[in-house]
Amino acid sequence: KNGHTVVSITSDLPGSTGVAGFRKEFPQMSIDVGIAESNMVSTAAGFSKMGYVPVVDTFAQFGVTKGALPLTMAALSEAPIICIYSHTGFQDAADGASHQALSYLAMASSIPHVDVYCLATSSEADSLLTETIENFVADRKAGKVPNSTVFFLGRENFPKTFGTDIHYSLKKAQVLLETTGTNPVTILASGSSVQQAIQASEKLKALGRGSIVVNPGSHNHLDIETLKTVLKKTDGRLIVVEDH
Repeated sequence: KNGHTVVSITSDLPGSTGVAGFRKEFPQMSIDVGIAESNMVSTAAGFSKMGYVPVVDTFAQFGVTKGALPLTMAALSEAPIICIYSHTGFQDAADGASHQALSYLAMASSIPHVDVYCLATSSEADSLLTETIENFVADRKAGKVPNSTVFFLGRENFPKTFGTDIHYSLKKAQVLLETTGTNPVTILASGSSVQQAIQASEKLKALGRGSIVVNPGSHNHLDIETLKTVLKKTDGRLIVVEDH
């Protein structure tokens, strides 16, 4: 809608991953390679070299296994892409163990020139994906090579938002909830686990325990300053919650 050359390259799962709406509105900028995730990422790298903003999507397990080598080669080839990888962790129980991604953060975060995020709400997805595309285009115009960005998310039924006053920004952590009480603890929660962390915080509050729930933003470029601030409030007590 802003005139950027965004192209959607999928491998047979756009309805599940959430990109179906884009593909319906912009069919001329949409390609389906079928169940061939490696080819999907390689095709996206080719489109990137041609100046497009390629967005690929599949289940996380397939994206970080079959898509790992072409994503690495894309980094080496200065061909950045944007990835939407859904159904993380144990969430995809309906389709069996072959679909459950249990090492997705480690695999994607270790690839150079790749920024990794775990989305917790649809409002965060909209905000961060829009910012990523705008930065991608701006870097290109400035003669820079953008990083690839991998967004992980859970199943289709994740919440819209955790509050009306929450503002999302790339590489910036969000403090979602802060309660007062004895022996407070920081809960650093990832993606689909954020909702459970908020519920745990409310239970702790009922017991008189204070807590701060933090959504970390970028997982492989942590917002250290925000973490230092909240950990000071909780005397260094930290719990990490992830489906990984």
